[in-house]
Amino acid sequence: MLNSPDLVDFAVTMGLPNNHLRASSCYDLSSDYSPVLIEISSEILYRTPSPILTNKSANWEQFIELLTNKLELNISLKKNLEIDNAIETLNQYIQEVAWESTTIKEINRPTYELPNKRKKITSKRILIHKWHLLKAA
Repeated sequence: MLNSPDLVDFAVTMGLPNNHLRASSCYDLSSDYSPVLIEISSEILYRTPSPILTNKSANWEQFIELLTNKLELNISLKKNLEIDNAIETLNQYIQEVAWESTTIKEINRPTYELPNKRKKITSKRILIHKWHLLKAA
C-alpha cells in the first residue's frame, strides 16, 4: 500500500481578503500533531516580513571578495569546541558579508483608509434600507 500524505488541517478562505487572514501553528499541545490557528479580522493584519540575507540586488562578486578576505583558513579544528566556534564564526561572516553586499530598497506602500470607507458603506446601506422602508409604506 502506498503512503499518501495526510491532510489534517485545512481552511477555505475564498472570498476573504488575504490581508485580513493570518495562519499560524499552535505548539501548546504536547502531541505529535500541531493544529493550525486561523485568525480572521475585520481590520488589516500587518505582517512582519521574514528576515532575509539578500535580495535580487545583491552584488555577488562583492560578496565573494568580502567573504574571501574575512575567512581565516589556518585555524585548528581538532576539538569539538573549535569546530563549533569555527561554524559560528563562519555563519556570522556570511551574514555580515551578505548584508554589506546587498542594497536595501524601501518600498513606500499606500496606507489604507478602510475604516473610513467601511463607515461610509455602512451609513449608505442604512440609508438605502430606510429608503426601501419609506418606499414600501
